[in-house]
Amino acid sequence: MKSRTEYHESGITAILDKYGAFFAFSQGQYNRNAKTGVEYTSFGSGLLVPKPHAEAVAAELVENSTNAVKQDINENGITAIIKRELSNHEYGYTRDIADTLSVLEPYGVTAQQVQAIADSMDWSDY
Repeated sequence: MKSRTEYHESGITAILDKYGAFFAFSQGQYNRNAKTGVEYTSFGSGLLVPKPHAEAVAAELVENSTNAVKQDINENGITAIIKRELSNHEYGYTRDIADTLSVLEPYGVTAQQVQAIADSMDWSDY
C-alpha cells in the first residue's frame, strides 16, 4: 500500500513546476532557484511561490490534497487506511490515537471509528 504522502507528491510537484514555486532552506538554495525580478511569498516550511501565483497555488494545493484523499480511499478503503496510519503513528506502543486522528482529519473519520479498528487489531505483530 502506498504511503499517504505518495498520493500527494506527484500533484504537488506538478503544481510547483507549473507556477515556478520551489522549496529553499538556505540562501544558496534560494539563489539557485529564484528568478530575477520575481517577488516571492512564503507559504511556510521553505515553500516560496511567485507572488502573482500565490492564490492559484494555494487553491491547487487544496484540490490536490482533496483528490489524493479520494484516490487513497478508492484504492485502499478507509479501514486499511486507518490501520496503516495507526501503525505509522506508533499506536501499538503508545495506545494513543491522537496522532492518528490528526493525520486522518481530511478523511472525515471519527475517533470512535479509529478506536474500534485499533481495538480490533492484533498488535502483537507490530
